[in-house]
Amino acid sequence: MSSAQLTGLGAVGNGRILEGKTLLFDVEYYVADGESVVAALRFFNRNNMEFQQRGLYEIRASVAKMPIGGINVGKDGSREHLEDTEYDLIGDITWLHQVTCSDPRQRPYLDIVGIATNVLKADAEFDIDPKQYTSFLSAKAERDKSILPIHAIIPDSPRYKIVDGKSTKPIPTPNSAVATSGFLTRVLPREDDSEARPDRFYMAVESVTFIGHASHNPLPDTKTRVREQKGKRKHLIDFNSPESMFTEGSSTKKAKTGIEFSNAHRHETRSNTSNRNA
Repeated sequence: MSSAQLTGLGAVGNGRILEGKTLLFDVEYYVADGESVVAALRFFNRNNMEFQQRGLYEIRASVAKMPIGGINVGKDGSREHLEDTEYDLIGDITWLHQVTCSDPRQRPYLDIVGIATNVLKADAEFDIDPKQYTSFLSAKAERDKSILPIHAIIPDSPRYKIVDGKSTKPIPTPNSAVATSGFLTRVLPREDDSEARPDRFYMAVESVTFIGHASHNPLPDTKTRVREQKGKRKHLIDFNSPESMFTEGSSTKKAKTGIEFSNAHRHETRSNTSNRNA
């Protein structure tokens, strides 16, 4: 049993029709000053919602890391290749609603269920690699790629007291099943990757529930390396100047489903030199 759910404020844009009422959006989430993650998210527009060219939305989605090499989506005339150098995540929107927000610099929240591995008790850190079904990777041969690699860190907090010289942080034992949640704080890029494609996603743990032990053998402990993320990503918003997403002129068209889409498909370069410590 495993799952990966992401809830948070995202800048939504570049909507296009994949098939029928199924839409594809680019969604950008703030995670730290100078750093964001970009997701390609599908949405089945059951109720014919109308969307602006760009907007801020509160979103709940099932997510996975973009596979190496990217993925192909759509059919016939709407077929499109999503590059792994432009998107960090893929997934399916469960629900969304538009919001008005003066400061969009709000980190999204992760709900993760999976097996704890690479547990570093002294540092209160562990990894989880939950498999999460996504429509993008629904074929049986592709389902093993639908994973969201997480590096979870339990930060110091007054809620965790020291008892008999030991911390009361809820650190799981290796190979145990846990349900954990917390804020997405950083992206750990792949080693020696000039495009800075993601390797793992850092989560600052807010809660942990112990479920049980898995039947397979635990992996050996290895310290997770921290590196800088640099690379090219789409950008829908300057989080330090949120009004920027509404000031650029661009023509729109009314789709048959009642959604207004932007004709513009913007590619920009991100260079981030922020520290990767969560």
